[in-house]
Amino acid sequence: MNSSEDRGVGLKGWLSGKVPKAKPHESKSGQVALDTHRIAVLPFANMSPDPSDEYFADGMTEEIISTVSGISGLVVISRTSVMGYKGTAKKVREIGKELEVGSVLEGSFRKAGDRIRVTTQLIDVATDGHLWAQNYDRTLDDIFAVQSDVAKQVAEALRVRVLSGEKERVEKKPTENTTAYALYLRGRYYWNKRDLEDLKRALEYFELAVSEDPGFVLGYVGISDCCVVLCHSWGVKPEANLERAKAMTDKALQIDPELAEAHASKALIMMGEYQLRQAEEEFRKAIELKPSYAMAHMWYANQLSIELRWDEAREQMEKALELDPLSPIIHYNHGDYYVHMRDYSKAIAPFRKAIELGFATAHARMAYTYGWMKKFDDMRHEYEAWVELSKDSVPLAQLVANLHMALFTDDKKTISQLLPEAEIHFNDDIGPSPFLIGVLHFYLGDREKGFEWLERSYSKREMTLLDIKIVRFLDGIRTDLRYLDLLKRLGLDQTAQSIS
Repeated sequence: MNSSEDRGVGLKGWLSGKVPKAKPHESKSGQVALDTHRIAVLPFANMSPDPSDEYFADGMTEEIISTVSGISGLVVISRTSVMGYKGTAKKVREIGKELEVGSVLEGSFRKAGDRIRVTTQLIDVATDGHLWAQNYDRTLDDIFAVQSDVAKQVAEALRVRVLSGEKERVEKKPTENTTAYALYLRGRYYWNKRDLEDLKRALEYFELAVSEDPGFVLGYVGISDCCVVLCHSWGVKPEANLERAKAMTDKALQIDPELAEAHASKALIMMGEYQLRQAEEEFRKAIELKPSYAMAHMWYANQLSIELRWDEAREQMEKALELDPLSPIIHYNHGDYYVHMRDYSKAIAPFRKAIELGFATAHARMAYTYGWMKKFDDMRHEYEAWVELSKDSVPLAQLVANLHMALFTDDKKTISQLLPEAEIHFNDDIGPSPFLIGVLHFYLGDREKGFEWLERSYSKREMTLLDIKIVRFLDGIRTDLRYLDLLKRLGLDQTAQSIS
């Protein structure tokens, strides 16, 4: 979801199909051959005289990615990875090799009044030759027809058959109201920034979009996405935002029962409500409807991981990485997969990649990993980096870091001193979670208080509580009847009792 997708111990609720994996292969000449059915849609250049139209160019890119992704014969790289090439001087062949794609779609967008001009070209990475090119001079009302035509022309150029159901989805207009659509694109522009104030601004635009067109399904999904992140990642009015997210997702599915993004969002909400079987059904539905939706694969991998279904989780995480190879969130969650498995040395590289891609929270998770590896100097360095980068958005970052460092260095005195402060602030935004406080009490040998705080975590529907079978600090309580009862209520009682 966003730059607050941390499901580790210590921060409150940080969140977070079948796609044929087309890898490069050696040709007879020894050259690496890239599959042309793996395609990257590069950010469309904004050629409008008004710089504020940048959001429209970005939105055009996002919607073409979404439309082309609806064709099952193509594997489309996700927006997160391609947006890193915005304004790049890199050659198409270089980009293609970096993303392991055989085809690249690039273009430009110009808006003047109610007129638009869109230029597009599909390039074969191996030959640098044009597979297809087209210019569109239309009115703004025709923007959806342009997007669907691009998708169909790409499929035709790559000799991919568009199935009847896919053709309907490709040609389906998200709304007839161009004002609503423009507001929605502004919302997605700010949504993709993920900072708290940007999320609030995105929410306002999505609300305006559905006000313009009450039948605009993507607008409701946008509202739901904002509310889920505000709830689980920022702790902003969690109960109210969660209820609204559920209502907006339900509304979206009433309008369009086959919308993959809405099914994935509903699955994530269900995970947070500990309805794991229903969540899995929704994840599978989302992936069936849109195999190229990377976040659905990643979220599903997280659920499989907490259930100790390691092989299935790895398969889904690898698919997410294949579809979005430059996503810091996915690299972060890939590292977390190895932390969950207690294979700490393998977790370091994905966390480091997430940091390189600008995800500050990965410093905290890497510090946590170094703690288990007993590399305490590295641990302190990473916690210091995280606190410095996160202190504005996470006011209690230093407290959380100090508690973790004390846990790993067996400093019970410091934990005892800091625990009262953690208990005072557990209801604060992005503060020490009841789950962490429970872990601290167990560590100090107080089982009664430990279970008392786990019950608080359960009643607050904390995402972090779903890691109860994985966190090593809880290894000493796994035969306690209260622990087993909690597993049952979480829906986690049907898998192995612990990790060896």
